[in-house]
Amino acid sequence: MNGTNNGGSDNNANGRNYPNQWDNQWHNQPGQPHPGQQTNQPGQPQQPTQPGQYYSARPTQPTQPSQQSPAQPGQPPHQWQHQPPTTPPATEPKKKTPLLKIGALLAALVLAIAGGIYVVTQTGIGQKLAEMSYIASADPGPEAFMDTVVNDDSADIVQSAEIPEGRLAGGVDGSSDNLYGGTGELSTCDAAALLDHLNANDELNTAFAEGIGINADDVERYVNALSPLVLMQDTWVTNHGFNNGHANPFQAVLQRGTAVLVDAKGVPRVRCACGNPLAEAWNGYTAPSTNNTAWDGYTPGNVVAVYDAGESQKQLKIRDLETGSAEDYAISDDKIDAQTKVTDAVTDDTPKTVPSDMDVKPDEELLNTLGMKPAENGDARPTGGERFQTGNGSFDPEAEAKPEEKTTEVDAAAFETNPNIFYIPFEGQRGWCLAKHYTDDFSLLCSPKALSTDLKASFTGNSLDIAAAPISQVVYKTGSGRFESGSTAHPSGPGGLRGEPTYLKEGESVTIRDFTCYNLSDRIRCEGPGSQFDAIDDDGLYIDESPEKVGATCGEVEITASRRTVTVRVANGFVDCEEAMEIAEKYVNSPNDGTYGQRNIQTIDNWGCAYRSLRDSEELGWSGNCTSSDTGGTFVLQ
Repeated sequence: MNGTNNGGSDNNANGRNYPNQWDNQWHNQPGQPHPGQQTNQPGQPQQPTQPGQYYSARPTQPTQPSQQSPAQPGQPPHQWQHQPPTTPPATEPKKKTPLLKIGALLAALVLAIAGGIYVVTQTGIGQKLAEMSYIASADPGPEAFMDTVVNDDSADIVQSAEIPEGRLAGGVDGSSDNLYGGTGELSTCDAAALLDHLNANDELNTAFAEGIGINADDVERYVNALSPLVLMQDTWVTNHGFNNGHANPFQAVLQRGTAVLVDAKGVPRVRCACGNPLAEAWNGYTAPSTNNTAWDGYTPGNVVAVYDAGESQKQLKIRDLETGSAEDYAISDDKIDAQTKVTDAVTDDTPKTVPSDMDVKPDEELLNTLGMKPAENGDARPTGGERFQTGNGSFDPEAEAKPEEKTTEVDAAAFETNPNIFYIPFEGQRGWCLAKHYTDDFSLLCSPKALSTDLKASFTGNSLDIAAAPISQVVYKTGSGRFESGSTAHPSGPGGLRGEPTYLKEGESVTIRDFTCYNLSDRIRCEGPGSQFDAIDDDGLYIDESPEKVGATCGEVEITASRRTVTVRVANGFVDCEEAMEIAEKYVNSPNDGTYGQRNIQTIDNWGCAYRSLRDSEELGWSGNCTSSDTGGTFVLQ
């Protein structure tokens, strides 16, 4: 149910006119659908974290850090202040040389320079133990390729933006929603300035191409095809410094709020504060650690490692940092084509960095705490998302594993009752799911027993159909890319299925196409692309981690002009009742002057609201609904 379908007729419920637009609209205006909505993963905003003064870097030679002064007691540091490195990158060709043997005699060499502390640990005559660097959003970090190329105007927007704490963890696909943010029409990164630096120095350009893993002649074409965005979560990458005429790879966690250039497969490829080329994180050597407090709010449990989506994406779901709303960031066919031609031109002879260039050995003790294996082959860049799997789904060894991580996976074939039709009844009489083709798309429809509400499921135009059955199902809608509530004609199960059903037992899970369902101790849970739901025993249905269940009553608001009250109820998706009550009160008392829109369609703080009269109901008289363009959540007004 989305409450935005066309259809039905409108009649004045009682013929009265009211001076307030809301009353007049409720009883006299025809219903109109709210325009198409966009989907976003739910989350509550909070203030951005503060950059730290510490990171454990591994440059082969120390460089000058930024001139950002450390925070004084009682005063926060300048979080988004972008400081260029004090020395330009080397322009004289130099031969790559190993560290001096003198370093092998030291257990640790600590260099404290201008508020930044670099720790280089030596484990013996051989290779060093791999370590992680932690680089704050505005800090150029070690071995910067160039001065910052962050757009100053966009930096001001990022500085004032509220970047909510991320909900993703561990390895994530580059097509995942809200990995990145944007600054409207402004570019976060000056690609032209980046190319000016590279074009002026052949050695720098060659090293840059080496870090990306492309041919040096293709750098300009490649950079111009990347997308300027901002990291929405602390992100583990392979960073590259410029040293001795080469790209020097090392593992790093970049703070959320960092400006980057992103490729069409969703992977960050350039760090704009220093011009350093980036690659996917190289597993098997180190991992984000709990031993360092890199910046306020840092925790390895919120770090993500982005791997490529496999296919180029024509759009990425991002968050607009000015408005806070979810947006579809388009990637043109020309940009996708340019990137494809550049990567297709790469051969075995194309110079590129590989893990062995880090000249470190795996930190097996740290990796063991996460259940990650040490690297075995340092001569090739690792690929695939499975390499980031940990015992609990995150990079925090102390985090409790999610219940779904502990389930036993069952072969999908056990539930195929008809060709390409999968029926999944949940043991314990918790309901059922049906995976099949609906129209042209393969989707999932579920009827969980925990879903129990008297709220009606269907809308005619923008009004609640009081003759409809109560909400009793949840179905994945490929058009919106989310699970939505509705009603089913088969509450006890679908008909026409062959053979005896196989039950999904408690503690088991099954994956069918893009959907995975779990039978957990207190709920059933199903996940689809960009959306999920939990049907909790003796509680109800929660979609997209909403704080309120479907059918929950948020409260009542008063129509000032008529002294009538309106009941606000959660109908679908992610809805916060406090926010819903504020929007509902604005809507029912909205002025008739176009402040929020005309007639019965109004947009209030990223919520699209509409109403319709009900000629068949003396009890209700009218109904309406408001849908968030951010989350797709819907509440109804009765």
